[in-house]
Amino acid sequence: MTSGWIGGYCLSFGRVPSNSTYMVGAPIPQGSCPAGAGVVPLGGELEGDEGPCLKTCDSVSDCRPGYQCDHFLSGMGGGPFFSNGVCMPVDCNVAGMTCPAGYACVVPPSDAAAPAGLCGRDRDAGADAGADAATDATVGD
Repeated sequence: MTSGWIGGYCLSFGRVPSNSTYMVGAPIPQGSCPAGAGVVPLGGELEGDEGPCLKTCDSVSDCRPGYQCDHFLSGMGGGPFFSNGVCMPVDCNVAGMTCPAGYACVVPPSDAAAPAGLCGRDRDAGADAGADAATDATVGD
């Protein structure tokens, strides 16, 4: 099953800090995450809950191939919510976002008007999907 998380993604969990630290234009808070990572309440976690610690970035060049630097969109004018972002899988169904060599864009069936595209191993290219897995494991080292 294609997940879009090319080569896997090493993460840890940290405590979600006070909601007052999640302000438009502020950096993603580190919370109790290791250096180089920030805690992002992707599932609606509340203050004090555990949230995923994801590698922080300033631009796509800080992320490995197949990942984008997601600054999240604010509801106010559609600009970025955070001054930095976290490395997340690309949505290859969006113009300009492509999968790296050896991977193909897979668009799973969806009721959404614009379903997300996931990068999956291109069986014909013989890609080594685990080649980049150690990159994210170095966060905090």
